[in-house]
Amino acid sequence: EKHFLHDGAYNWMHIISAGASYSTKKTKVPFNIYGSLGFLYSYYTMIDDEDYEMTILGNHKADGNTKYHFVDNDEYPVQCGIVMTFGIKLWNF
Repeated sequence: EKHFLHDGAYNWMHIISAGASYSTKKTKVPFNIYGSLGFLYSYYTMIDDEDYEMTILGNHKADGNTKYHFVDNDEYPVQCGIVMTFGIKLWNF
């Protein structure tokens, strides 16, 4: 029996982004310029060690009611970052 989110460490990533594009058909070679910029926040949750007891058949102590908590250490760090995309598309009709 498996209990999603209650049987180990889980990585959560939250990303919010905005983008725009510009295209034209007035030139001999139509083109499209596009880009986006976003912010990433990544963290881990896990259950306490005393609730995490693995056997050959799986974890028999943790179940769907086992509480998990936020983790920020060397093994499971909180990370923030910027996500950016940029491109140009060229095509012929």
